[in-house]
Amino acid sequence: MSNAQFNLPVLISEWQVKYKPLPLMRKKGLTHFLATNLIETSTSFSDESLKDFKTEKYDITLPVSLDYDVDQYGEKMLKNYYIHQKKSWSFPEIKKITEYTVYLPYAIEEVGNKIFLVEESTGMKKKISKKNKIYGLLQRG
Repeated sequence: MSNAQFNLPVLISEWQVKYKPLPLMRKKGLTHFLATNLIETSTSFSDESLKDFKTEKYDITLPVSLDYDVDQYGEKMLKNYYIHQKKSWSFPEIKKITEYTVYLPYAIEEVGNKIFLVEESTGMKKKISKKNKIYGLLQRG
């Protein structure tokens, strides 16, 4: 496999969080977007700009199987963020609003004997090994 292009499914979930920053202040409400990589099961903060990737760009889309609870992990991540990072005075009220799947265009490039995972929307490259889960899925076809 010299170069392969594919879609990576990512679950975007929208969350509403209400918290009290200081004792005498009113509660603030903020909206957060979380992006969950459905192959590597990792979740991180995201922005709304990923709505542009709702359609699949390439013929190959990697299959997913969820073996952990995305909602529970997202809620726990937000709770920890508000308690430990934001230092919220009150326990945050967290509510999931909606979720949808986007398909980010990626490519695998081989340069010499090195293999790179390339995120086409940003141009970021990450060196991977032949034991990487995504590389293995593409090899199997």
